[in-house]
Amino acid sequence: MKLNFGQKLAYYYALLFSTPRLAKLHYLLLKTSLRGLGVLNYYDDVVSGENHFVSKVLPHIVQNEAPVFFDVGANQGSYSLLLANRFPGARIFAFEPHPKNYQTLSRLSMNNFSSFAMALSDTEGFLPLYDYADEDGTTNASLHEEVFTHIRHREVKAHRVKVNTLDEVIQSLKIGTVDFLKIDTEGNELAILAGGKVNLQEGRIGAIQFEFNEMNVISHSFFYDFWKLLENYYLFRLLPRGLLPLSNDPVYTELFAYQNILAVPKNRPRVLHKLQRYQ
Repeated sequence: MKLNFGQKLAYYYALLFSTPRLAKLHYLLLKTSLRGLGVLNYYDDVVSGENHFVSKVLPHIVQNEAPVFFDVGANQGSYSLLLANRFPGARIFAFEPHPKNYQTLSRLSMNNFSSFAMALSDTEGFLPLYDYADEDGTTNASLHEEVFTHIRHREVKAHRVKVNTLDEVIQSLKIGTVDFLKIDTEGNELAILAGGKVNLQEGRIGAIQFEFNEMNVISHSFFYDFWKLLENYYLFRLLPRGLLPLSNDPVYTELFAYQNILAVPKNRPRVLHKLQRYQ
């Protein structure tokens, strides 16, 4: 087989340097490279790209004077505050099922802000929400117990919480369009989008930011599943000061580590053109 230059380089690199003695170096290079691609940048909202996204990118996507924002997995409200500061005319609906975190969230004083003590998923009713047994009320609370028992190796505490679907909530609130949907729910992101399938298909949900990480192993949700469900969207990964367009190549997308993904409707050519400056 004839190899091009890049393939030859990879071939001889593997031949010369694939040895257990250099494994630590390769792991270091791997993790460093991933951070350059917007993966594992969990330290704060600056390096994660969220600050830049809300302040610089989102205004090009959302241009309504009174947009509707959904903050799903709002925790204590830091992202809602970030949105409110940049979009003072926005109507923000924040959803947080953890009772301790919801107490703080519900006390936020902002105009046009509504909070709901519930989780969103692909079903309605009540489900257990898990958190650390000795550190209840964290940002890691999840509907998936194995996030703690398998990944964190910690004992858990469970809360019985109300669960609803995105479609049902949008209908009950009589909302025509959700201009921006943010989801951070420790592995339950795909189920939430599945619970909003009607609104997604009807084009009534604009841009979407969701987290993809190691919790998706527990919820059995591949990046490919997001591709299928969001077939009418282009997908990007948030960088500290930009956006990285994503292809459907699983080598570069099935990375089960912290990353923020942006989905932008394909029927917004003007918006997509403006986003090119951040690529």
